[in-house]
Amino acid sequence: MVYDPYVLLPLIISSVTALATFSLGTLAERYKISRVPELLSFIGLSATFVSVLYLFVYRLPSGVLSYFYGYGPPSGALIEADAASLFMAALISGLGLAVSLYSISYMSRDTGLPKYYSLLQLLVTGMIGVVFAGDLFTLFVFFEIMSIAAYVLVSFRKKEWEPVEAGMKYIFMGAVGSTTVLYAISFLYGMAGTLNIAALASRMPSIIATPGVASIAIIIVVLLVAGFGVKTAVVPFHTWLIDAHPAAPSGISAMLSGVVIETAAFALFRILFVVFPLTIFDWSPVIGFVAIITMIVASISALLQTDLKRLLAYSSILNMGFIFIGFAIANSAAVGASFFQILNHAIAKGLLFLCAGAFLHAAGTRDLGQLSGIGKKMPLTALAFGIGAFAIAGVPPLNGFYSKILLLWYAALSGTVMGYLLVIFGLFSSAVAVYFYLRIVQVIAFSEPSKKVADAKEAPKTMLIAMWILAALCIIIGIYPTPWFNLIQQVGTALTNLAGYIAGAI
Repeated sequence: MVYDPYVLLPLIISSVTALATFSLGTLAERYKISRVPELLSFIGLSATFVSVLYLFVYRLPSGVLSYFYGYGPPSGALIEADAASLFMAALISGLGLAVSLYSISYMSRDTGLPKYYSLLQLLVTGMIGVVFAGDLFTLFVFFEIMSIAAYVLVSFRKKEWEPVEAGMKYIFMGAVGSTTVLYAISFLYGMAGTLNIAALASRMPSIIATPGVASIAIIIVVLLVAGFGVKTAVVPFHTWLIDAHPAAPSGISAMLSGVVIETAAFALFRILFVVFPLTIFDWSPVIGFVAIITMIVASISALLQTDLKRLLAYSSILNMGFIFIGFAIANSAAVGASFFQILNHAIAKGLLFLCAGAFLHAAGTRDLGQLSGIGKKMPLTALAFGIGAFAIAGVPPLNGFYSKILLLWYAALSGTVMGYLLVIFGLFSSAVAVYFYLRIVQVIAFSEPSKKVADAKEAPKTMLIAMWILAALCIIIGIYPTPWFNLIQQVGTALTNLAGYIAGAI
């Protein structure tokens, strides 16, 4: 165990700058000083991202990083970071930084910007807290911080009915999911007398061996999968995401799709792998079934959409099914492939939502028919969209190709019926994704411009910079994937290494 107060740096920086952005931004707004919240948000998220990289490069090699509040293990609140936690934190803060830059122009027509930028940073704080949490109480608190910030950001444009309706639906479904998770946590505390995740792992084998307790463990796992399933937007808990994406500002859509639902998935699988290892409880068939159903429903639903952001929302759900493939196979290599898919999906889908927001910003519509030919008016944005579309569809040599191939390969190597079914439906969903993304690119880039886009102009520079940073990453990772392979192997091992995680906490 390495007690290291530096592990708190990302949380301190992001939370303090969130408060500073709101207070100083509101003051600047009163005195008509422009760009203060934008600048503070960008600085704060940059510092958060750098602090995570610092922990990964300079602090992590000495061991799992831990910091306790309270009486020490197994009591008290625990912040604990390993390679998997820091990988997720870097992804969260990095995408948040890109969204902050993008929002400078995209949100320029809106009011209440100090609230928007402070909530964006609070969203990042909540997600980093979730992936750093070493006990279930701390995890739940940060999970709710993340959720509340997301609820408000979805309905940020509160003078319009669509965001209010989507926000209310998200709140109600999210509250049910959170309550279900809390109920599962209460069972665990009643059984083990602690909320420390590592201590739970040490005590659970003997507890489950007690006659009659195994059935309670089944209930807990079902509650966890259902509760976190709402936040991960897997089928059948996905309906809130379909409304939230079109209603939210496009930068927030990128966060929801790129990191929010993945953070919830990380929390679920951190608990499952550590507290309910497969040696005592085989939950992998349930995850495989969820992956298959999610891929089927999302693929078919995406084909029926004419609203660009709703189509991208279904694509996000489809990719959550793909991400679940590696967790269903559940060995370190397959889990690493799932993290690779999380990385590629966050970059490519974040890019797609930023591009969709640029189209909406220029033309005032999300309807694909009315966006016909907008690529001829906005060629740089359209090219970035094409890169993101083919990356997320898994077309070589872009980044999404490698993670999808790895997931299908490890599923096939598992030699199980579930593994073969995951390969079949993974290939099916990939083929459908290629089809509908080709259709979108054809409409946007090669069709004649509609009347709606006649006056459209290329996106502002800050939006283009944010989009092309992500587009460049799609290309770079695709052309030179070796360092990323090495990274995801380390990350996959960290999540599945039960002994290492326990040693870092108690």
